[in-house]
Amino acid sequence: MLGEHDGISEANARTSTAMVCDALRAAGAQVRTIPLDPAQAYGFAAAYRVALRPLGKLVLLHVSYEAPVGQELRSRRLQLSDIEEMTVAAPRVAAALVHDKPLSETANVGNLVGEDTRRARKATGESFFALGIFGFTIPDDAWAGYGVLARFHYQTLDYAVSLEGRLGTSTANDGDAHLYGLGVGGRYFFGDGDVAPFLGGGLGVLWVGVEEETGSDLDGPDYAYADDTTDREGSGLAPFVEVGIELLRMHDSRLDAALRADLPLYEIGGGSRQSYALPVSLLASYSFD
Repeated sequence: MLGEHDGISEANARTSTAMVCDALRAAGAQVRTIPLDPAQAYGFAAAYRVALRPLGKLVLLHVSYEAPVGQELRSRRLQLSDIEEMTVAAPRVAAALVHDKPLSETANVGNLVGEDTRRARKATGESFFALGIFGFTIPDDAWAGYGVLARFHYQTLDYAVSLEGRLGTSTANDGDAHLYGLGVGGRYFFGDGDVAPFLGGGLGVLWVGVEEETGSDLDGPDYAYADDTTDREGSGLAPFVEVGIELLRMHDSRLDAALRADLPLYEIGGGSRQSYALPVSLLASYSFD
């Protein structure tokens, strides 16, 4: 049936409805090849109704299955940039309606319409700058380091990619360590709400060093020692993994917190001692566009 089409020319409305009829038959529905006016549908047990509604330059295509006529059982709606998109819209709506599946499952690179491309442009994401702080520990070497971080990241609903720099140090009482890093990474978010957990990872260059006190035996059996220090440091590639949570995702600015483990591909050393360092950090940052 040719349904509501105010604002659409009669010729365009009938041609569009005929195209939907042809597509419905191709999808397996038993329909007439020539659309009827609603008044002519009296006595039919079921029918498909095609409605076309203008919205500025857009056209809303609404196709419903009614059984009996006048009682809608299911429907599909697709927004077109113009009436010419009916050539690709009609087969998509017909397939979705006859086989009772979402319109998204009928899309491919050759039949996208205005609604699909608008969604794609919306999904491109946003860019943010972030400033934050972090605390770190290097087991067996430093237990209470702290520092600052800066990050630039590009984020969509599901994932984010980032470029980040960190500067950290610790006091002499806590290991006298330093940690400097540059890296690129990514995060995958679980959920699309205002709060979402994430898993992340990446690769960077990490400079790590610690200064430890040693003793020099000056008086033999009297065990008198003089203070001395040994610097152990190293730099190189360091993959990292992290888990965390992001807050205020529906706002222009956001907060996040993460627990990260850096995995250097080298040992740090000085003098005769070489050892592996595994920095673990707790980070918090504020992002703004």
